[in-house]
Amino acid sequence: MNKDGKFVPAETLFLFANDVIVGGVQIRYDLTKNLMIEGGHIGYGVSPDFRGLGYGNQLLGLGLEKLREKGIRQAVLTCNSSNENSKKIILKNHGVLDARYTIEDQVKERYLINITS
Repeated sequence: MNKDGKFVPAETLFLFANDVIVGGVQIRYDLTKNLMIEGGHIGYGVSPDFRGLGYGNQLLGLGLEKLREKGIRQAVLTCNSSNENSKKIILKNHGVLDARYTIEDQVKERYLINITS
């Protein structure tokens, strides 16, 4: 459940390398008002031991493909402005900065990624 008190259709997938979970991605197929501000369609994370190896790009790519399969043509992603690694991954996947705002003393950024067939 999110801050709106609502559930949205979603799935969580894990990425393995040599039988070890290296990261995960949550794909949300609908967005509430709060998810448009903080959360977006895709949230991903990579275990610290496996960062910098391209797994973040793989996870975001998987999330984008799943959204494409559901007919979603534009993905919304958010991150802290200070999270340079996440911003690099989003930009590498053609993210365009849509908004910058502050929530509880944290500067957040929202990016849009057009999903083509």
